[in-house]
Amino acid sequence: MEQKLNRDFFVKHGLIFGGVGIVYALIAYLIGIEFMAGTANSLINLTIIVGLMFFIGTTARKMAGGFISFNNVFKAIFFSVFLGTILYILFNLLLFTLIDPELFDRVWEYSMDKQVTQLEDSGMSDDQIDDTLAMSETIREYNVDEIFGMGLYLEIIATSVFMAIPSLIVAAIVKKTPPPTIETLDS
Repeated sequence: MEQKLNRDFFVKHGLIFGGVGIVYALIAYLIGIEFMAGTANSLINLTIIVGLMFFIGTTARKMAGGFISFNNVFKAIFFSVFLGTILYILFNLLLFTLIDPELFDRVWEYSMDKQVTQLEDSGMSDDQIDDTLAMSETIREYNVDEIFGMGLYLEIIATSVFMAIPSLIVAAIVKKTPPPTIETLDS
């Protein structure tokens, strides 16, 4: 078991995870900004992530002969997802800086317009809305300034921590310990 879940397993499944994420991001990009910034995109993306985690976990369990400990299935999922996430983040960096440098601003504008509508509908005053938008703009400027610096590393760390939570849940579901055996004593 330990010999089968090695670097090759993590790389192969990390490439699958990252590749599917990149293809989905391209599809979302081609559909448009409204979809990219929408709830449906987030739900579909989450479903794909969890589905791929189950795929990785059950593949690891099959490779282990049908039984795998929580620790080993978690490692299989987490390390594969970690590698795939790095690929996905690098692709997004390319998408937002080289392929379509104005994309970040267009998504931001759409998101802010949507946020203003929601805040107005909730009954917030114009001053409260302005304060909220000013805070959002400060966060945006920080993110843009840091995209090539420590921000990239912080995004990888934050995403890894975020991905650890569903990885733990999926590992708890996928794990399968062998049934206990009864040893008989020779008399």
